[in-house]
Amino acid sequence: MRSQFRFAVKVIWSRVPELWSLGGFTRLENMEPCPFKVGEMVRYTPSSRGRGHVVMTDLAALKPGAKYRIVRIDKEVAVVVEGFEDSPGGGLYWTEFTKDEQPSA
Repeated sequence: MRSQFRFAVKVIWSRVPELWSLGGFTRLENMEPCPFKVGEMVRYTPSSRGRGHVVMTDLAALKPGAKYRIVRIDKEVAVVVEGFEDSPGGGLYWTEFTKDEQPSA
């Protein structure tokens, strides 16, 4: 029973960014706005902490180092990439990505 509770808390925690402030993150409204634009290509370069937050969600399928196109930016800070538009967890804080400087072939 105890492990089920821990699992439920971990899943809910990872899908509600506003709760991350309890673990050291701050509320999305208090974060620096995203410098990227919709349509830009970015690379997923997660921090170890950020990767830990998505490991139990469908966003775990994001591949570190892979390129993704931004389809929307939620609350000016959460990047949503192509292929993950319907993720229940929403987007990831923009610092988990870097601008892709390599031109497309």
